[in-house]
Amino acid sequence: MFRPLSLWQNIPCPALEARGSCTVTHCLFSHARPPAPPPPPTPAAASPTAPPQPPHSAVPEYNATSTPPPPPPVLSGDPRLRKIIESNSNSNSNSSSSSADSDDRRECKRRRALDDTTPQPGSDAATAVDSSQAPAVKRTKTKVEAAGSAAVVGAPKSILKKSPPVASAAAVLKTTNGVKGATVSSSSVGKSTPTPMATKAAAPAKAVAQGLPAKHGTEAAVAAKPLSLNPRLVPSSPATHAARLHLLTLLHNEYVRLHDGKGDAQALLKLALDEEEKVAREMRSIYPQAMKKRIVRLKNSSVAEFTKQQEEKQKQAAREEEEKRRVKTVQGKIVDNGMNNNKPPLDTGLTPAEELEALGALLQAPLNLAKYKYILEPPTAEEVEAAVRGTEAAGGWEACDRCSSRFQVFDGRRESDGQLASGGKCTYHWGRAAWPSRSSGNRAPKDNEKIFTCCRQRVGQSAGCTTCENHVYKISEAKRLASLWQFIKTPAPPGSQSPQSSPKGISKKPIEKALCLDCEMCYTTHGMELVRLTATAFPSGHVVIDALVRPTGGILDLNSRYSGVFPSHLMAATPHTRLPYPPLPASHTAYINPTAPIPELEEPLQILPSPEAARELLLSYIDADTPLIGHALENDLGVLRLCHGAIVDTAVLFPHARGLPMRNKLKYLVEKHLERRIQVEEEEARGHDSAVDARCAGELVRWKVREEKILEKGRMGTAVVGRKDVKMEVEGGS
Repeated sequence: MFRPLSLWQNIPCPALEARGSCTVTHCLFSHARPPAPPPPPTPAAASPTAPPQPPHSAVPEYNATSTPPPPPPVLSGDPRLRKIIESNSNSNSNSSSSSADSDDRRECKRRRALDDTTPQPGSDAATAVDSSQAPAVKRTKTKVEAAGSAAVVGAPKSILKKSPPVASAAAVLKTTNGVKGATVSSSSVGKSTPTPMATKAAAPAKAVAQGLPAKHGTEAAVAAKPLSLNPRLVPSSPATHAARLHLLTLLHNEYVRLHDGKGDAQALLKLALDEEEKVAREMRSIYPQAMKKRIVRLKNSSVAEFTKQQEEKQKQAAREEEEKRRVKTVQGKIVDNGMNNNKPPLDTGLTPAEELEALGALLQAPLNLAKYKYILEPPTAEEVEAAVRGTEAAGGWEACDRCSSRFQVFDGRRESDGQLASGGKCTYHWGRAAWPSRSSGNRAPKDNEKIFTCCRQRVGQSAGCTTCENHVYKISEAKRLASLWQFIKTPAPPGSQSPQSSPKGISKKPIEKALCLDCEMCYTTHGMELVRLTATAFPSGHVVIDALVRPTGGILDLNSRYSGVFPSHLMAATPHTRLPYPPLPASHTAYINPTAPIPELEEPLQILPSPEAARELLLSYIDADTPLIGHALENDLGVLRLCHGAIVDTAVLFPHARGLPMRNKLKYLVEKHLERRIQVEEEEARGHDSAVDARCAGELVRWKVREEKILEKGRMGTAVVGRKDVKMEVEGGS
């Protein structure tokens, strides 16, 4: 039967190390203290002329791994336990003697193996070792060194003979450490294969030898690894490894042929590997066809044609790289390549007065405006009264415009806690739900769920990513909007005919001025109300009106992410002063850049006392014949409670490809047609700039005028050519 008691007799007692004494009566651990090793002699005391010791020394070397003799067993008073201890001590003495013999035999084998790798006297390697080594200093080995030496001892002789020469090892040590007289132990010379730690330590040494920084030694070793003709790993491999390897081999052979065998082998391998990996990633569904088509195209090309194509590709890549470096910033945000917000306004080839006259052909008809939910007639008194009764019956309960929750609005404040609305905080997604983009590498995605553009979460995954203090609501019905304050029609100019007498709702007198309009709204206890009014002159872009507006209801949310209005703006605002309408410039060079970065305002914005005052200020610049330009102006005119017929809406000028109710965003239209970037979303939401939005709407109209002028010239040229052909046919027939 196995007796485990002897396993602890050679282990020092933990109590001795912790407290210096052991109080256990029958302790199983050893209480003998091992003798301290003798102090090593200093290198200075040794004779400098003494010859180095031979490998086989008669003095026995102290071995820290040898097992000390077991202490005398502590006999117990129990006779049964005494027998167990005596038998274990006898067996331990026999095993220790046998282990000592085995250690001696192992030491002899190790020294014979070292004799095979030791250089002969008189050789260059031996001379290098003798000149660079000092007498070896005996020291106690650590556990790691003991384990390493034991691993070397067990290595076969054939492997030990493959170790590097001693001279190179000494040179590396001398280069890396910079210590003269560094010793190279016999055990380190006979190591077979380097350990992972040795490999990491050798990489910086190799880098230093090559003149590179030591920290880049590993990177240089990785970069120097040769490539092989083996397809690279890609997610969701488009074919089996054998099929990919076959096509890659054919592609590589064609590259070698087209380079006429003069190209670098590694460069050609990289070219083939990059081409195959690109096809595997971006054309996964048609990978075999795309690779075969590419191979056939190369096979049918000559060396001269291929060289010319490569030169053109290099030039194109250089142009693209140069274009990427041409980045612009809009309020601290980087603009993508191809978008230049600092370029001058468009040149339509017309004078400013001719551009104003061209607006007459772009005015939308009343029937078309009605499709886009424009309010062209004020609601009747009966409709307003019905809306008031419905609001009183609802008791202030509304549906949140963000999270669709039901909550109650208090016209004043709730007496119990002073809140403007019930329901607590509102958690919502400020982005819209849209289908995920289908890239070329994923043409058939398995996902068929919409995601929010604000946080990329799936619809229904969470309640929202943004929290607001109150729930908010919006009113869209004209009769309910009129129940708060009534709509009015834009007054006609004095001495002119009624606007309804003309086909498009305006008189046909020359257009002398036009305004680009943009309104910013906030959420109050009365729904959505006007909080900022901006109007710029067309086509120059000069600011005519730019003022804050104090809402009539209690503010639930300023909607700063879109309106750009913050509480500090309202608190620091000053009374508004009316500006005169700017004169018409002589040429387009005096126009203001619509998307130029606007510097921070040194003075606070001006403020109007109410939305009615903002409407009166706008009416002081326009009449029923003055065209208003903007994007989705039905919302702006709704918060102003204004019925206006002379409208040039960019949402109507540039309709969506799928028709109503889909509409193109102003941001998309500016990027597509003007190659500019507006409404850039940043980490810190600053909101939209109403002046930039108004000017960009006017610039889109100028782009449309230029396109219509080009089409008109084309139609006129076609008509002239057609008349000439008819005349020639008549003359030929006669």
